[in-house]
Amino acid sequence: EVGNTTYDQRLIEASFTGPLFELPAGSVEVAVGASYREEEIDDTPGHNERNFNIWGSTTAGRTAGDDSVREYFAEANIPLLADMPLFEALELSLSGRLVDYESYGEGDTYKVGLNWRVFPDFRIRASLGTSFRAPALYELYLANQSSFIAQNIIDPCILWENSDNPNVQTNCPAAGVPLNYPGAGTSSATVFAGGGAGLLEAEESEASTLGIIWTPSELGLDGLSVAIDYFDITVNDEIRQFGAANIVNSCYGSSHGPGFDNAEPLCSLLVRNPGVNPPGGAGPNAIQTVNNNYVNVAHQGNRGIDLNLRYERDIGPGEFTFQGEA
Repeated sequence: EVGNTTYDQRLIEASFTGPLFELPAGSVEVAVGASYREEEIDDTPGHNERNFNIWGSTTAGRTAGDDSVREYFAEANIPLLADMPLFEALELSLSGRLVDYESYGEGDTYKVGLNWRVFPDFRIRASLGTSFRAPALYELYLANQSSFIAQNIIDPCILWENSDNPNVQTNCPAAGVPLNYPGAGTSSATVFAGGGAGLLEAEESEASTLGIIWTPSELGLDGLSVAIDYFDITVNDEIRQFGAANIVNSCYGSSHGPGFDNAEPLCSLLVRNPGVNPPGGAGPNAIQTVNNNYVNVAHQGNRGIDLNLRYERDIGPGEFTFQGEA
């Protein structure tokens, strides 16, 4: 079975850079520009895959769509102070971008950064900014696909009485799954996936960083640099697929208690057969279908500390380099 995917992109961009004017600490450098981009995707599976001729494997439709984007951006680097006690150099950087997607609408981002060289060997840097990502063409226009997953991989209610999760032990019998349910002898669950055109929101994020860089050359340690950076990033409305097993496990692992299947939104993405006369191919009490479309996740956070060490020096005819990251 052979499919064909074509992705076309056309882009035109113009930018202007250079010094704008002089300050006592140096020249104000700027960049401004604009771009226009057109994108088009056409993903056509093979004949048998499109016509549901493959038993027990993925079926898929044609994914086709297009988008156009207009962007306008500006950046500036402003030297505030220089050659002063405790201020070898202090620079402010500013940037902003406005985007307009035909498929989604407008969005904007900004970034503010500060670079402070306290001493020749010691520097402090900090930044605060935002990011924006509209849904990609594949995430928007993915045609409905089906695949299959075994019950013993996806279903936490199999022998739920042996689970070490008390929520599973409570929610599975509440959903009608009997004691000692083996999950064996039933067909696989069918997993459907598709795009989110008209439903997906753009991803937006906020990020802040604070770091120090130490290069102790004045202490006789030429070639040594130490950088420590703290970062805190939050992505809102992240676009992703939860994964079929994650959907089912999160539903039955919910802590909502009685009525969990109404209180936990992920439970609405799956269908479990009743205990008698089940529809479809899967057996009694089995997971029949799971909807694994692209969706917006509320938010995801990521924060931590980066440590980078680097030491370089000439040794005879060569050079020795040590680098460590944590």
